[in-house]
Amino acid sequence: VISPLILIVCILSFALLMSAVSMIVVRASLREVPSQLMRPKAPKSSKPIFLEKNRFIWNRFSFTGKITARNLIRYKSRFLMTVIGVAGCTGLLVVGWGIKNSIADIVNIQFGDIFNYQYTVNLEDDRNLDEFIEVLTDDLEVDYSVPYMGYSTKYYDGKSDDKTLNAIVVDAKQSRNILNLRRAGTRTKINLSANGVIISEKFAKNNNIRKGDTITIESKSGYKADVLVDDVAEFYFQHYVFISESYYKSVFGEAVHPHNIAVSSENGKKMVSEISEIEGYRSTGNFNSMISTFNNMIKALDYIIMVIIITAGALALVVLINLTQVNISERMREIATLKVLGFRNGEVNAYLFKEILLLSVIGGLLGLPLGVIEHHFIMNIISMEMIKFGNVIRPISFVYAFAITILFTLFVLQLTKKPLRKIQMVESLKSVE
Repeated sequence: VISPLILIVCILSFALLMSAVSMIVVRASLREVPSQLMRPKAPKSSKPIFLEKNRFIWNRFSFTGKITARNLIRYKSRFLMTVIGVAGCTGLLVVGWGIKNSIADIVNIQFGDIFNYQYTVNLEDDRNLDEFIEVLTDDLEVDYSVPYMGYSTKYYDGKSDDKTLNAIVVDAKQSRNILNLRRAGTRTKINLSANGVIISEKFAKNNNIRKGDTITIESKSGYKADVLVDDVAEFYFQHYVFISESYYKSVFGEAVHPHNIAVSSENGKKMVSEISEIEGYRSTGNFNSMISTFNNMIKALDYIIMVIIITAGALALVVLINLTQVNISERMREIATLKVLGFRNGEVNAYLFKEILLLSVIGGLLGLPLGVIEHHFIMNIISMEMIKFGNVIRPISFVYAFAITILFTLFVLQLTKKPLRKIQMVESLKSVE
């Protein structure tokens, strides 16, 4: 749904901006006397630049190289417009690929690195737990099986409505087989202990909880108790609190009754056939459906990235084509003089193209950090209550963004060759005094 208010704001903003730009340009022209306006615009006088002070570097420049360096400094407004326009193009491209990088990795990190198992066996109770573990242990295709107690607990802060977390109560030593918990930010490995609980990063951020704080949660039977936050773990989906069995017993004074088994296995169908006949078996779940759904969503991001590339390309083309046309029209006599002096078409092209290509390179390099800033801003804006998106841009994304920017520039330069060839030397050099 697109809000009519947003459309009105966009249209009015665009109209006001274009009106302001037009007013500034027209007022500058109206200050001139009519006789001056009827003459071709005189080129700006060239001044010595800072590179000329270093004779070692300056003397090694070719003739066109020296002219290019001087022209970049002489036309400051054109320099800024080109660099800003190209930087905006590159920044948009970095944002496009950065969004995909940040979202695409989280499902693999969550269900491949942090949760180090593939299946969850759900039991009615823990009466026959030992039999289930024995059968799973004897299965050669099962790497390990770890029983745990999972339940939905509540967090009480006394300020707002009670919030829900998924509690995982597991033996601290065995938890290392199924959980690869890492400290948020540094990604250093952390383990469950008998001194406190570990909570997920997103929940800690939403509720301003830090390591060392004390929070109030419920046991499985609904008993409230204060627990110490031993650490905050990197996490991307839903809110979790991880508790060791020994700490759970000491805090709540209740026995732990595991009714779930985390299993790492290569053959889920065989595993299910072996344990489904045991009394107390309820169901077996896995992460495959969630991973498949998420991967399909990631594929849809390709269309969004394509839209961003087209938008960025349009921005680059409009900026570069307009500035190149202005550049040629203002320097018509200069270009005609070069042709009279014997410059061939290729040399005339190189004379102008060096400036545009160099400005595009500068704009592209400045656009990379600009894209990083935009990407961080967008990822924070689209953040959700139960999901933490990554904030990662792969190095190859910077390469793609910069390369496409340069390709757009080369395309514009190809379009510029024809108008340069059409410049007539005699007509351009005629006096209009």
